[in-house]
Amino acid sequence: MNRGYRSRVLRASFLIALLASAAACSFPGVYKIDVQQGTIVEKEAAETLEVGMTREQVHYLLGTPLLEPVFTDDYENYVYTIQLSGGKIRKQHIRLEFDGDSLSKIAKLDLLPPELANPGEVYKVRGLREAETLVEEATITQTRGVDRRE
Repeated sequence: MNRGYRSRVLRASFLIALLASAAACSFPGVYKIDVQQGTIVEKEAAETLEVGMTREQVHYLLGTPLLEPVFTDDYENYVYTIQLSGGKIRKQHIRLEFDGDSLSKIAKLDLLPPELANPGEVYKVRGLREAETLVEEATITQTRGVDRRE
């Protein structure tokens, strides 16, 4: 009798532990914050860039880059990343090349859609669910007049 009781208690304990671990697998998740890093460059500001502008004029339009090159000052990279609620990481990259103090070339101009440049506005106007949908659908890379969807 003592042996049968012990066996039932062990089986019940095992079953309870199994059910508890299965319930832990279906945990609804935790809140994930939006992560924005880098220098936000709006499309209008990027479109006003012109070869021949001084570095000071570029900094007035775009702000200073988050990271400045250590070994040379011939170029500047403006990088901005955004991740909404733990979703995909979207990246905007602008690379400007300088000859002395003058902008000589806009080497790379990959911009995010305007909705992602200010996600707070998206939340206010359309709500979180639609904002997440926009993030999933709107990966547009613009390279000076050429749009291509990834």
